[in-house]
Amino acid sequence: MFRSAIAASLSVCLIGASGDVCAQQAQTIFFDAANSNTIVSENRTVFYRLRITQGNMRIEAEKGTTQAGTDFSESSWEFEGNVEIDIENAEIRAEAADLKFINYELVRAEVEGGPASFSDLNAETGERTEGQADRFVYNLSDQVIRFEDNASIRDSRNSVTGRLLKYDLVNQNIVFEGDEQSGERVRITIQPPPDTQDAEAIDEATERAREQVREAAEAAESERDDRP
Repeated sequence: MFRSAIAASLSVCLIGASGDVCAQQAQTIFFDAANSNTIVSENRTVFYRLRITQGNMRIEAEKGTTQAGTDFSESSWEFEGNVEIDIENAEIRAEAADLKFINYELVRAEVEGGPASFSDLNAETGERTEGQADRFVYNLSDQVIRFEDNASIRDSRNSVTGRLLKYDLVNQNIVFEGDEQSGERVRITIQPPPDTQDAEAIDEATERAREQVREAAEAAESERDDRP
């Protein structure tokens, strides 16, 4: 079993009466793998059944390949087999992923699956947003996950499908984006809340009852007219 703990430098700023005060706080990356194999001729290392955790982020896969070993100051990784990426309350499951670390932070992830799946829990409401696509692209800079090809996102009331969709991890909402090249439109299905559905059902039942009353009245009047 290969285990390593890498201390990362994280800038933390505190605002006080005298202005901004910035200090350095160590944020640790925990790395472990069942075993590893270094291929000297190709200048790369393969780790098997590996796990990377840092704060609220967790990454696991059957295999991970890199040319930087466990140096996360600047490294690129290729993950394969049962890839799991958790960030805050969001979860991504896929077959493969290419990850980029800079300054000990995950700055970009490109995920592929058949399809890859996504889930995000809203801690305030307890509702979960789920989605899938052939490919996800995550960027740390804007905290947005881009869904590409056969994309769909759904929550407790709505579902959205299209070739290109975006999900904002910070605001936990869907950003609609059509495909200008193919002309494919985003399709949205909106499910009314239960109370709205009940009100509509009541209105429909009331209208049917009124129609039945009108038909009965017309039949009775016609019957009276037919009498000698």
